[in-house]
Amino acid sequence: MEDGFLNKWLAKIPVGPVTLEIVGVCFVQLDGAGKISRNEVYFDSSPLFSEIAKLKGNKAAGR
Repeated sequence: MEDGFLNKWLAKIPVGPVTLEIVGVCFVQLDGAGKISRNEVYFDSSPLFSEIAKLKGNKAAGR
């Protein structure tokens, strides 16, 4: 990739009692000085939003 790189990562995100393992990628472009000029992050957010919705539903039911 010209002027940059692709970075695959794993994030462990705690959501209430559950810890999600989410894999994603970053597309990073560097400027002439070798500093980051652009960083785009991509991952499937549906498991994260689903778990957050479950957590919110449990809190609402407990009221």
